[in-house]
Formats: sequence, structure tokens, C-alpha cells
Amino acid sequence: MRAAIQTRTGVMELGEVERPKARRGEVIVRVRAALTCGTDRKILDRGHVKLTPPLVMGHEFSGDVAEAGEGARFAVGEAVAAGLSGPCGVCAACRAGAENRCESPDRSLAWGAFAEYVRVPEAVVRRNLLRKPESLSYEAAALIDPLACVVHGWSRLVVPVDDLLVLGTGAIGLLWIALAKARGVSRIAALGRGADRLRLATAWGARPFDANDSERPRASSVVECVGTAQAWREAFDLVRPGGEVLFFGGCAPGTAIAFDASKLHYDEVRVGGSFHYRPEDAAEALGLLESGVIDPALLFTGAGSLDDLPSFFDRMRRAEGIKYVVRP
Repeated sequence: MRAAIQTRTGVMELGEVERPKARRGEVIVRVRAALTCGTDRKILDRGHVKLTPPLVMGHEFSGDVAEAGEGARFAVGEAVAAGLSGPCGVCAACRAGAENRCESPDRSLAWGAFAEYVRVPEAVVRRNLLRKPESLSYEAAALIDPLACVVHGWSRLVVPVDDLLVLGTGAIGLLWIALAKARGVSRIAALGRGADRLRLATAWGARPFDANDSERPRASSVVECVGTAQAWREAFDLVRPGGEVLFFGGCAPGTAIAFDASKLHYDEVRVGGSFHYRPEDAAEALGLLESGVIDPALLFTGAGSLDDLPSFFDRMRRAEGIKYVVRP
């Protein structure tokens, strides 16, 4: 089968690989839609400590079950959408309800979606593979992974959200705006770069602020969706007294950031982080997409085949568009 293969850091090649086969409890999915993601591009350009080339790329996808292993709870032909990970269910984090932080070194991942077929491991099938509603397009269903991350992030907020500031207007920042609108937040601001992205933020219900300008909004709830030390510091600076900052964008390993202790103490500012999502977050994300309260159409900049993937990544490096749909 054809696939996009990262052969080494910075190098992606389109070629033929062996089609995967389903083992007990697993399914093989015929990929109908796979979405580009900033994480995929970063792994290609920078590498990842837990992912060693050569590997087939891509992790946001939906499709049809082409093969079901013994004991799998899905039938051939069913349309499905997959979450990324399969928590072990027995480690301390899983037993505490924090399956997003599963501590198993062998935690399963449904990886390799930029291909005609992808293998979904048994743990993912058991906990994070969902049936696609008939009314939902394959492209929309493939958004389960990033939207589930945002749903989980929302659950991490402690202070009631009356006014929200989102730092970053990429796909994640826009999904935060969409979820806030669906949750009934009337005052939403977005701080980002690029006229096109700021127009999308406006279309989804936020008041836009260009990060290149000097004007900076403040809010009681601030969510950082950029993943740089500068953005983390800025998010902390922009929260109001008594408010809350959620650091959603992950910084590079080893990053150290200093905050003003007096503001943290005297202004009683809460700070917290959010990582990945639980199976219940993925199920809620699917429900939000199915209900139509979050319409993902604005996120899709273009569509094409595997042959178009290199050009899609080049556009992403230039911050052109949001997400591209790959139909292997």
C-alpha cells in the first residue's frame, strides 16, 4: 500500500509499505480522511524521542473497518473514527481516572494514518475507537483527536469562564473559540498572527487582536495555545486578578519559565496545565461534532491525495491555512 514515510528527521518519502494485518482485538481501517497537524510537522522537522524513523506518519483520521481481528468489537464495513491512544487501564494514573496520563511505557498509539490502511491496536479499539455517525463526514470525524484535547482542557478550568482570551489562532486556538461559543461564553478574545487566521477567529465568535500590534486584551480566563516560553509568559501577564491561566500548548522539553510571584500570590491567580485527553473526552468531542454545535468546515483549507502532502506541509511551515485533508 502507499504511505507517507518519515525516513529520517526532516525527510518524508512517498512509497510502498506492507499492508498491516489485524491481530487479536485489533482492526485495520481503510483511511478515508486524514488531517494534517502541527504535531506531525514538528515530528518530521525535529524528530521525537518516542518515535523512531522509519515510520508512517499521521494520526488524525477516520475510515472504514477493512479487517477485524478475533475479539474486536467492530465489524468489517463499519465507519469509525479513532482517538490516538489506548490507555492501559491498570496503572496508577488510569485507576485514578487520568487515562490521558497513562504511565505504561507500552501505551498503544493509533499511528500511521497517511496511508491507505492503518492498524488500530487492541487497547485503542477497546477504549478510543468510536463509530462514526452517518450524518458526520469523514473529514469532520477525523477531528476527534484535537477537539477531544480541547474538551479535556475545558474540564481542567477551575474558575467559571465569563470572559476568555485565547493565545494562538491555529487549529487548536480556533477549536477553543468554537467550544467556548458552544458553552455560552459571550466575551471571547483571540490574540494571534496572520490576517486570514484572525478572520477565522472572528467568524467563530472571537474579538481578534493582532499579536504584532501593541494592544493586548486582558481576561479572567486565559488559555495559551502556542507552546512557546514567550507565549506562556504573555498569558500569565494578561490574566486578571483572581483569574486563571491554562497552559495548553506544550513547550520544548527542558523549558524553564519564571513568573512574578507577587502576582501569583497577591492577585490569587490560578495556573494549570492540560495534556492529551481521556476516552470520555473523545466521546464528548464526537457528540459535539455530530450535534453541529461545532462546525469544523472553516478549519479545512484544502484537500488532496498523498501526493499533495509535501506541499501541504510546506504551506503549514509558511503558516498558510489551518488543516489540510488527505484522502489516501
